[in-house]
Amino acid sequence: MSTTIRASRTEPPVPEAPTGGYDDLLTPALARCMESLARDLPQLLIAHPGKCVAYVDGRFLKIADTQTELYVLCLEELGLSHDQFIVTGIVPDAGGVIEYHPR
Repeated sequence: MSTTIRASRTEPPVPEAPTGGYDDLLTPALARCMESLARDLPQLLIAHPGKCVAYVDGRFLKIADTQTELYVLCLEELGLSHDQFIVTGIVPDAGGVIEYHPR
């Protein structure tokens, strides 16, 4: 008579797949920035079309001629990390597409 022994093997857990979109990458601070931008965009388009704007933790920071100027301000002068602020052009679709470059 032969006996077969089967080893019990536990599979490693499979990480949940992201649900897709930017929501999986957004920190609460970035989400607040995007909400503020969406709220302010109609007025920004009237007052400052074609300029660039920065928000930090959901609060308006500054309007400038270039995104570079705002990135230097946020990263170098204020010492912020990329997950604390957004910088975007003041264009009609700015509230819908924000580039996010995690570091």
